[in-house]
Amino acid sequence: MTTTGLGTLQHNGVDHGDDEPDDLEMLGLSGPFTGGAVNMLPQLWDVPDLVSFNADGRYTVDPAIYTALNESGGLYYNLMGSAALQYDQSAPPDLHTHLLEMGLESTRYQPYAVVPEESDLQQGALNVMYATGVMFSTHPGLELAYGSRLAALRQFVSRADAALSNRACDNAAVAQAMILLGGLYYSLDDPLKAYKWIMEAFTYCQSLPNYHHVDSSLSEGFPPSNPEQFARDREANWNLRAMAMIYDTFTSLAGSISLFFDETQHRDMLYERRPWETPADALQRERDLRNMREQMPLRSAQFTVFAAYPAAEVFSRSHFVEYPSQAMAIAVQGSCMTRRVMRYKQMHESRRRDHDTTLAGRGAHAVLATLPPEPSMASLHLPMLVWYQNLRQSKHQFPSLADFVDPPTSDMAQGCRRPNQSRSLYNVAIYLSTMAQLHGPPISNPNALYPVDATPNARLVTSRHMLTVVRRALAYTLRGYFAVPPAPAPLAVSPTYPQECIHRPFTAANPAMPIGIAALQPLTMYILIVVSAELTETTAEEMSQRIAREALEDLSTLYLPLLDSQARTSPVDASHARKLRGLAMAIMRGAGWGQTMVDFGGTF
Repeated sequence: MTTTGLGTLQHNGVDHGDDEPDDLEMLGLSGPFTGGAVNMLPQLWDVPDLVSFNADGRYTVDPAIYTALNESGGLYYNLMGSAALQYDQSAPPDLHTHLLEMGLESTRYQPYAVVPEESDLQQGALNVMYATGVMFSTHPGLELAYGSRLAALRQFVSRADAALSNRACDNAAVAQAMILLGGLYYSLDDPLKAYKWIMEAFTYCQSLPNYHHVDSSLSEGFPPSNPEQFARDREANWNLRAMAMIYDTFTSLAGSISLFFDETQHRDMLYERRPWETPADALQRERDLRNMREQMPLRSAQFTVFAAYPAAEVFSRSHFVEYPSQAMAIAVQGSCMTRRVMRYKQMHESRRRDHDTTLAGRGAHAVLATLPPEPSMASLHLPMLVWYQNLRQSKHQFPSLADFVDPPTSDMAQGCRRPNQSRSLYNVAIYLSTMAQLHGPPISNPNALYPVDATPNARLVTSRHMLTVVRRALAYTLRGYFAVPPAPAPLAVSPTYPQECIHRPFTAANPAMPIGIAALQPLTMYILIVVSAELTETTAEEMSQRIAREALEDLSTLYLPLLDSQARTSPVDASHARKLRGLAMAIMRGAGWGQTMVDFGGTF
């Protein structure tokens, strides 16, 4: 319950007690009013008597009107979108309000749409947002209240776990919180808990109605009693299914777990326009979504790990405003592409016939012959090239892989000069990691040749060469995000080095990664897939040594600095870095290079 000077507020009649921040505090609705009333969204300002102001400039919200608006499902984003309700940046905001805002801010960089209509701020979802905010906060009260960033992250994750375990019911917002909680457990390097929560959310998704109706007014053949609520639920559930498919792919990649969803049953989700929408409906929904995101205020980088960067580079609308629905559809397409490759690799392994000539062996071969035809490398490779090259220019970072067949020139080694928004970084990362999976170990046919683009006269390369091309393309993309290259990281480290990275403070000498990289949770796993695929297939032969040195230089000057830095907010990245260092040291020992390489300034 919050006192604002003229009254108190309860959210839906529930007093949350003094140990948790209440709704007004969480939404930024207590404190000095620093904005102009003319900037407030019409949805709020047009509501009579909703906001009142004292002579000293403080404000209050009428509790009855607040409750009525919240029950309508629109207050949450209206309040978050109000440019008038801003903080005085001269003093730290309330800690939990700040964490909530940072958590919400990070969702703009994710390759899925949030579930706006169902976000009701229940305790499980709140603590998930707090935990996400912790990963990017340098609020002075954080360590005072929780001891350390990692301790705060674990405490909020534990609270979210308890709240979601004791939930009374499920809805789209709760299921989304489960998925995000699974992602947080993955960041904490707890794959079993991650799998548990993501599977619970998937189970809920399986119970959702299949809203593939052409007539938007019908639900299972009967007009809905509340058409507006029906439309909101349908959109929220559609977005949730997309998010679940993306995380199902992510979980399977991270933990070698079988895929849960059958993507062939959700083909409509590959398209930007919903099955029940006309082109005009889809255009209007896109406009509404873009307007909502544009109206959400851009927060200051103060009290965040990004304080060392210019504000324009941190919370820039260019990262998330353009075509949000299309971004989600493209993310689903990328996930589906990855899933087809994963199924191919699994099928290829399972169909390896042994030399069993007994009756049982011949019987097994007869059963295998009834299964659908197995796709080929070529039938998967070429569609991936076509998919990427048909993306909008704003949705990718380079025209084609042909630019990376030869060793990089000095200009190319500096990276992309104009990196696109973080959503396009996701598209590039999932494309390159899927290519690495398809061509990576074990290489089934070392002599087969594959085109590097979808043009008639494309250059042809082997699978082994394709892994190098993919690693170069990813390095080119990531380097473009750095105004100043990161300091090189060592390959040979002490046993305590990973923990040192996790507890290293954010300083000018050790800044955070650019936000387009830092906020994109799956990125480091895709880096692991791309780099490890090439390093696993690198030999000590003379021709490969040249490629190995190039790969190890990228590892030392880009990939390991990125992983070591991200370990401060995501401890699983310390595990990723340890795996890559192990592969690098094996290559160096195999080549007789020892544990230091003078050629690279001793960084190895």
